Amino acid sequence: MKKIAYISILILVVFTSCEYEIDYNEKLPEDKFVFSTFVEEDDSIKFAVMHSAKPGLYEDYYDFDDDIFKSQKRNKYNLSTKDMFVNDANVSLYVNNQLKEMKKQGEYENIVFNYIPQHNDEIYFKIEHSNYPTVEQKLKLDISSPQIDSTGLSKQRIGGDDYMVVYIEINDDGGDNYYMFRPSLPIYSYDATCPKVLYESHPDAYMENALNVSFGDEDEKYNHFGVFSNNKFRGQKYIIKLAYEYASYKDRNTYPYAFEVSKIDYNAYGYLSSLGKFLDMYGPTMNPIIIQNSFSNAYGFISKKKSRKINLKLNK
Repeated sequence: MKKIAYISILILVVFTSCEYEIDYNEKLPEDKFVFSTFVEEDDSIKFAVMHSAKPGLYEDYYDFDDDIFKSQKRNKYNLSTKDMFVNDANVSLYVNNQLKEMKKQGEYENIVFNYIPQHNDEIYFKIEHSNYPTVEQKLKLDISSPQIDSTGLSKQRIGGDDYMVVYIEINDDGGDNYYMFRPSLPIYSYDATCPKVLYESHPDAYMENALNVSFGDEDEKYNHFGVFSNNKFRGQKYIIKLAYEYASYKDRNTYPYAFEVSKIDYNAYGYLSSLGKFLDMYGPTMNPIIIQNSFSNAYGFISKKKSRKINLKLNK
């Protein structure tokens, strides 16, 4: 497992009328590929070849972001894709030792492969560009589906605010399992990554590797990417109640109340759980961190995932 001390892509650092200088004692790292790709059976493969930001000196928020603001006006995706993607990078997809497709990274959008992977497929990616070292990654899609015993959704008043409270029971199969939660509910965007834990059958399982932030006399914990391991409940039933702050303006009669529970592999878990310590609900922290990274010549992850999307009915 490779470890890196700093990584500055996947997150856009917003500076405010100040000057920040990053002082390195060693030679600055070379620009590298950055990936954040999940591959899941029975789902299309969406792939993005990005690159790392080069550390250095940035002055003033407006100067730093001027090109980004301009590109947002030009670009229907509302992203500074010119600064994100490695244009013309070649991505080859092999399935069970056979070349299926070759795609080229464009300037404005992700790659989407035509092939739909199946259970137990052996997936192999090869990513090439003249300015970057070649990256290869192999996966076998043998991950099992999370076992969900019971779920529930209610609306509760907590501290003067309304919250959507999700109840989940996971029956863990006893393996080395890593989970991810993703809500699809009428909630505030920042709260999707920072819910309140109202109850856990195994205390601190969800927040085992969370970021701790102090606000005066109060301490808060943030599991920014909703990833956690079964370290505290291996082979047992795990019950959790999470509260997400309700955003009434997002709620419609047709709004799909849903919650996704996924199993992910260790590479994605290690990367996201350590990267999450760099973020609180207001943005990057100033604390030095070590990000767990599975590549020797790139950043991020190309990992397997198996999900269950649960449609929830609001209990009134």
